Amino acid sequence: MIIEAGAGSGSSTAKLSLATRVIGGQLYVFDSFRGIPENDEQHYLLDGRPLKFVRGAFKGRLAAVKKRVAAYGAPEVCHYTKGLLADTLPSCELIPNLCLLDVDLISSTQTCLEHFGPKMKPGGVIFSQDGHLRATIDLLEDEAFWSGILKQGKPNITGLESHKLIEIRF
Repeated sequence: MIIEAGAGSGSSTAKLSLATRVIGGQLYVFDSFRGIPENDEQHYLLDGRPLKFVRGAFKGRLAAVKKRVAAYGAPEVCHYTKGLLADTLPSCELIPNLCLLDVDLISSTQTCLEHFGPKMKPGGVIFSQDGHLRATIDLLEDEAFWSGILKQGKPNITGLESHKLIEIRF
């Protein structure tokens, strides 16, 4: 079972669906399909430059994402949930082997980790494509955060401070 949080235009969804089909799995895609929600978060890139994620950025409508997956991916393995992560994840009972997060906001990253972290199958992996953001790194380095959601120490994390794609092993 594979989770994608943050589909954007659906390019990564199409690619991920092909890999999911090869392994005989199912891909569950969570997104507002309206772009970044309203927020007051201030982010900084690793080099210190400020970055603001404005409402509506990275918008990919559900119909457009499905069309891209139909053209370039494997639509038969895809399941879509539309809505804000804070609203849709609490009722999600899925137990993933792999999660791919590209959610940009630290509040969304935290929501995903709090929800899926404790549910990951042993040996599972969460990838975050937000490793270039200081707030994401700070959250992932926070022992208290991990102790609060996993009731143990921080999992093995690869790529902190050096890669855009971060790997979190459970």
